[in-house]
Amino acid sequence: MARPRWQKIFRDVMNNRTRTVLVVVSIAIGVFVFGTIFAGLLVVQRELDASYLRTNPASMTITTTAFDDELVDAVANLPQVQAVQGRRAVAARIQLGPATWQDAVLYVLPDDGITTVNMVRPEQGTWPPEGRTLLIERASMKKAQTAIGESVVIEVPGQT
Repeated sequence: MARPRWQKIFRDVMNNRTRTVLVVVSIAIGVFVFGTIFAGLLVVQRELDASYLRTNPASMTITTTAFDDELVDAVANLPQVQAVQGRRAVAARIQLGPATWQDAVLYVLPDDGITTVNMVRPEQGTWPPEGRTLLIERASMKKAQTAIGESVVIEVPGQT
């Protein structure tokens, strides 16, 4: 004979079949949704990591007032260094509205557009970018209030 606890459980299940089915279905849906979300999270994390690593991210950045090819070559010749690329960063402002400006940093690419560290590539358009062409990081497009192919006004100190 079954213990009283199991008798009560069996009686409750038999007397409330609809509720039992709803509870079982709810639990099954919850487990399925949890598994789907968890699997999606794993895929997104894997793809984000792979995408980031394809840019050959810098593990270190040296900021200096001025540099030349000799400094780049000296750093490249260090035994612990795998890849080096000199890149100029210029402080600027971008016009967002008639009287609204936002600070920005312009990273100057080599004339041939070939980068080996922190690589950038456009989602649309030609590569390398043509003269007087600006690549805006896609997350900044909304902030810059612009779209691909539109003109923007940039102000660089000391330049017209």
